[in-house]
Amino acid sequence: NEKVTFTIDTTKELSYYVILGENTDDILKQFHLLTGKASMMPRWMFGYIQSKERYHSAEDLLETAKEFRDRKIPIDCLVQDWYTWEEGLWGEKIFDKKRYPDLPDTVKRLHDDHFHFMVSVWPNMSPDGENYAEFAKVGKLLPNSNVYDAFDEEARNLYFRQCQDEILAAGTDAFWCDNAEPFSDADWSGIHKKPENERYQVVVDESKKSMEWERLNSYGLYHAKGMYENWRKSIKDKRMVNLTRSGYASSQQYGTILWSGDITAKWETMRKQIVEGMKAGLCGVSYWTLDIGGFF
Repeated sequence: NEKVTFTIDTTKELSYYVILGENTDDILKQFHLLTGKASMMPRWMFGYIQSKERYHSAEDLLETAKEFRDRKIPIDCLVQDWYTWEEGLWGEKIFDKKRYPDLPDTVKRLHDDHFHFMVSVWPNMSPDGENYAEFAKVGKLLPNSNVYDAFDEEARNLYFRQCQDEILAAGTDAFWCDNAEPFSDADWSGIHKKPENERYQVVVDESKKSMEWERLNSYGLYHAKGMYENWRKSIKDKRMVNLTRSGYASSQQYGTILWSGDITAKWETMRKQIVEGMKAGLCGVSYWTLDIGGFF
């Protein structure tokens, strides 16, 4: 007789389903009937998506695009990572006009050369920025934080509207919803990496200041829900693509691609990604990826 045990941290009560099937596909099909079927992705998403630890300007983006075309390297999407905002305005969804003077023109030139364009956005915002001020005015931030309340529908709608004002208005094709577990950075400090259980506890303790701790893991789900539902209401000719660092059961129905986060550039880590991807698939995550060159 074999006994299977598991530990669940972020809950007070537990309801569970037992799903039976002839094979893995059958079980996953039933899981998706319970939690939602995966949304259909655009074809370009299956091509090569190029990202790095940020491009610094519109000129940098366009020069990179030209280099790919000149070298005849197939590519479908170019990604603009963080720090598009003015100095000190973390998370602002308004580009720094000194480095990105004409975002619509930049996106048009990428489109003309058959690139799609993805932009990184963050749920946490600098208190000195316009975006934060708008949330603070209507009381839609999580308590004791600079993070918008993704559990609130009106807050989700406001967040998406801020994304629309400049980023989507310029013709952007997809979002990279980075830091979709907004209190996870609490365990990044220190010379030595803490054991996993200690890292987890640091994040839990930090999140308790701003939300019910049982909801910690589902923040990314509601974040993705707001992005997807508002996208579908306002954009009829493009499918939603959201590259996100945090997922949860049901995330697959909201146009998400889960990626494995900021991994170390080591062959040992690369090998582990195979298992990570398989485990994600067995958890109903339909689209999953990794930083193929590592991050750290």
